[in-house]
Order: sequence, then structure tokens, then C-alpha cells
Amino acid sequence: MLALAFTVVFFFGLRTMSAPESWFHLAAGKHLIEHGVAYEDPFSFSLPEATSWQQTSWLYDWLISLIWRAGGAPLVTLVHALMITAAFMLLSASIKNGASSGQRAAAILLGVWIL
Repeated sequence: MLALAFTVVFFFGLRTMSAPESWFHLAAGKHLIEHGVAYEDPFSFSLPEATSWQQTSWLYDWLISLIWRAGGAPLVTLVHALMITAAFMLLSASIKNGASSGQRAAAILLGVWIL
């Protein structure tokens, strides 16, 4: 049951990069790699010049840009699916005490459905 649940998690994680913020993270990571840390907003055209900016997701932006350079959208999608599966595996390990494998599988599938 657990193997089936993790397989479902993995396949639910395989989806296209259709969220607009995906492209922002790629652009922010590319800017970080090419120009270093930006203290002024390099992307907004409607804000006054020298508007301060703090890149709070810099590590994710940097990593996703490196992954994109290595393999494009297919590799980014695969890595995301693997990371989601790993997160649910950690969740399963944390609820191991007192729960049967069927109960853990049900909890994981419910979590995937909510996701």
C-alpha cells in the first residue's frame, strides 16, 4: 500500500510548469547567478527607481535556475516530483508509530488529494 501511495504521489508531482511564479523564480535565479544579490528591484517597471527589494527565496531561485540550465523543464519537473515524494516519505516516517501501513497510505493519499 505504501509503495502504491508513493507512486501516486510521484505521478501527481509530474505536471507542467504552468504557474506564473515558476517563471519569476527562474528569472530571479538567473539574475542572481549573473549579477549577484540585488538590493533594488530589477524586475518591476511600475515602481520608482531604486525601490528596495529582498529576495527571500534566493536559494530556491538559484537552485531552480541551475537545474533549468542542466536539463530544462523536464529536469525541473522531475526534481520537483522527486522532492514532493521525498517530503511525503518523511511524513510517512514521522507518523509510523501507532499506524498501520494501510493507515499511513490513506493519510498520504489524502494529503496528495489535498495538494
